[in-house]
Amino acid sequence: MRVRIAYHGAGAPVIESEEEIFALPEPGAPYWHEWEAARVLGIRGDAVPVVELVPDPQRTRILCRGLPEGHLVGARQRSEEGDWHAEVVSPSRRVIAWARATDCDLAVEEAVAHVALQERAAAGYHPERELPR
Repeated sequence: MRVRIAYHGAGAPVIESEEEIFALPEPGAPYWHEWEAARVLGIRGDAVPVVELVPDPQRTRILCRGLPEGHLVGARQRSEEGDWHAEVVSPSRRVIAWARATDCDLAVEEAVAHVALQERAAAGYHPERELPR
């Protein structure tokens, strides 16, 4: 389904873009817009619905806690299946981890957890070596 996204950033003008989404979200539902968490403020219009979003910086901080400096998370709902895909990118914008889940926040949490595991492995931690044989 083709929709317009109206993103109401903190004190900034409304930014509009078009996206293909699986289904219209409910008002209040968690959402992800570009590199940060958002909430659905409401839906307006009929022919091409406009999904009104507001940023949710506290949720962004909670979900991205522990990410290395400069890393970002992007997430979107796939229109084909309805599941959420989250990607963590490095400061050079290279995808270093991703996850897929039926819930927006769960996909983001899993992608961030993959980065934490990569960081621990790079630091020499390998839990499989600590398992009793």
